Amino acid sequence: MNTFQVDPEIFDYSNPTLKVIRTNCHLEGFLEYIRLADRRLLVQIKGTLFIFTPVMNY
Repeated sequence: MNTFQVDPEIFDYSNPTLKVIRTNCHLEGFLEYIRLADRRLLVQIKGTLFIFTPVMNY
């Protein structure tokens, strides 16, 4: 979490596993983002951390 400069406690996450996803997407914040085991996405755009929670479960 050093790249995003935030502690896991901020977004209520205790699982030690997460995935850093790297893409070739040119949308700001989506070149690299974090996917948590509970399927939330963490996206950093210009110093702001966005937490996306899925609305539907598959």
